[in-house]
Amino acid sequence: MFFYCFFFCYSIALLYFGKSGYSDNENVEDFFLDGKKMGLFACVSTFVGTWFSAASMQGAAGSIYTYGLTFVFYAVVPWFIGAGLLVVLTPKLRASGALTLPAYFNVRYKSNMLQVLTGIFNNDYFYFVYCDSNKRIWNCHF
Repeated sequence: MFFYCFFFCYSIALLYFGKSGYSDNENVEDFFLDGKKMGLFACVSTFVGTWFSAASMQGAAGSIYTYGLTFVFYAVVPWFIGAGLLVVLTPKLRASGALTLPAYFNVRYKSNMLQVLTGIFNNDYFYFVYCDSNKRIWNCHF
């Protein structure tokens, strides 16, 4: 019962802070990107926090212990490659005014169909990677 009360109060607090934060912004872009006024420290902290969250979700510590360098090349190295791609892609995304890669393709190539297909590909790809990483961690076979 305590869990349900805590979860309810936590949900109400999230809704309150989200609504009050949204009302301080002029549009959706300001809400999601903080008006593009976050400094380097805040951006790096967000990236590192997301990175450690993903490592926890994948059970990286146990997988590195179990599988060794195989897991590092499979899961950790792509994170750093992605960080490098962020440095290359971010200026292009900002210049186009797009918030996501599918929106960038829509702006760049003027194709709604390409935007939809890119969005579907992104969702399917990340779903596959998530399921595959969990399958390896829990040693289950689907």
